[in-house]
Amino acid sequence: MFIAQEQPLGRDLLVSHVLLSITYDALRISRYCREIAAIDSMLAPTSGLYKLVDLSHTFKKVVEAVEAALHDLEEFNPRRKNLVAEVDRYIDEVYKNTLLEVASSDIVRRELALKALLMRHIERIVDHIQYIEQHLEKLVG
Repeated sequence: MFIAQEQPLGRDLLVSHVLLSITYDALRISRYCREIAAIDSMLAPTSGLYKLVDLSHTFKKVVEAVEAALHDLEEFNPRRKNLVAEVDRYIDEVYKNTLLEVASSDIVRRELALKALLMRHIERIVDHIQYIEQHLEKLVG
């Protein structure tokens, strides 16, 4: 980091490092999305995730955060980082409550087990969105 900040090519090295990190985060996001799609596919055609687990509001919040991070990436400016942080806090709370529900159940219903798995993937997606904002902040800061 010292070399990147203090040398004549430091800015270029820092930008390259940040872009590689963002690429990795985008890859992780896509893998979690693929896992969610695979779960939905396994349940089809008799039922899909939308029938078993009501996470429509949660998914909308995640899409909102992804779109905000993508706009920030296009602009190379993390100006929507607070929105992303707010979604991250919301998702963390839903995930925590889901885990508490699982932990307090003697018998875990299929729907609750699926919700816990999905919330794990969703929580990781939002974490990687947060990382993208943090990487962008390194460039601007």
